[in-house]
Amino acid sequence: MLPLPHDFSLSPSTRGRWLASPMVIFLALLTLIHLATFIPAYYAQKNYLAKSAEFRVTWNSGGSMSLAKQGIDPNTKEEATRRHAYLATFVEGNPFYHIWIVPAWDSIPNILLAWALQPGWLSLLLSIWVLLYAGVWLENRWDPKYPVLLTLGYSLLSGLLYLGLMCSLIDRYPELPFCGISAGAAAAVGFLLRRHVQPIPVWTWWKGAHKFTLPLWAFAAIWFALDFLVQVIANPLNYGWVLVIDLIAAGSAYALAQKVQLPERRQAVRAPNIDASTQARAKLQEGWRQVEVLELESALGEIDQAIRILLRASQPDKALLEETFQRMFTCRSPLPVSSQQWYEWGTHLVDKGMPNIAVNCLENAVKTPGADQETARSAVVQATELRLAHKLSPEQSRPWLERVIKLRPDDLLGRKATKLLEQIPIV
Repeated sequence: MLPLPHDFSLSPSTRGRWLASPMVIFLALLTLIHLATFIPAYYAQKNYLAKSAEFRVTWNSGGSMSLAKQGIDPNTKEEATRRHAYLATFVEGNPFYHIWIVPAWDSIPNILLAWALQPGWLSLLLSIWVLLYAGVWLENRWDPKYPVLLTLGYSLLSGLLYLGLMCSLIDRYPELPFCGISAGAAAAVGFLLRRHVQPIPVWTWWKGAHKFTLPLWAFAAIWFALDFLVQVIANPLNYGWVLVIDLIAAGSAYALAQKVQLPERRQAVRAPNIDASTQARAKLQEGWRQVEVLELESALGEIDQAIRILLRASQPDKALLEETFQRMFTCRSPLPVSSQQWYEWGTHLVDKGMPNIAVNCLENAVKTPGADQETARSAVVQATELRLAHKLSPEQSRPWLERVIKLRPDDLLGRKATKLLEQIPIV
């Protein structure tokens, strides 16, 4: 299962956009680094632990007694000092300990490059699981470089926090490494919890590609549960402090997400994409022909492809989009459009600045039989926001909002619906 945007596909038209994403490039780079360093890093830690055990044997089999005979108290502090000196030669001669954050031997390269190495495959895959969706989602709304900078910034700050915890307060086996971008992934979860309203689309490829949605709270809960398993059980050398740092990162990102005003992504104004309009018209012509002979499933496939072509265009042909949807709304032979499909079209039309058509699509997502409850609730809230913002008869949303509140008044959507209901004048 992999959370990916609603319009995810591997078609040539979208493949280039994915390959140009800074976050996708960043995650691919981390994966390559992990592939190249996994075995050497594994043996580096294994040899380090062997050296540590070797010192312990030496200390217990006469090392402490030898110090006592010299009049030196072999206390815990003295043991830690001797142990540090015993291991220093190995650590200083191993290149991995110049990248990992190792508090007892910390240096500038440790702090600046700690994000490059991951504790293990589970930690890396868990970070990719979050950032592949959150990074692309943020890139589509703000400047593409911000998600990567956010991830790196939180990773560096978490490294400094780890240094402070291990060297100043806890001092518990401080030579053990801390590394990776889990704090950056935790910050992304915090941002999603604050800024993301609709459910998270999750794709599976078991017996073909399938998609379902997860409520935002469930997505966050799954991530934190998996992070607990990875950091506390799978990576026991970190003694769970990474999980504490991840929780701090998520909490701070949640608090800052509403206040941070990132500049909107600027796009050059270009003429409508003529090629896209031409391709879409050909698809629509075939689709409406199939509607006339009642091949409704095939017709929907053609029309859906045409709509996707138009929505992906940098400057879409709004007149053709409006004509297409109006024809769908009034079609004598209703197309078998699913609730999820109406919802996806509606959210994309919001981004394209077509509120009237977006409202109709979002409300159709609610009215279609078999609608997912969370998707329907999110659709009602978004449709009401559009009606209020553009003065599109918001009183029509009142009964829908009341149902959203009745189902669950205390969650994020329920509270938002309550606020929207208060803004609708009573007629």
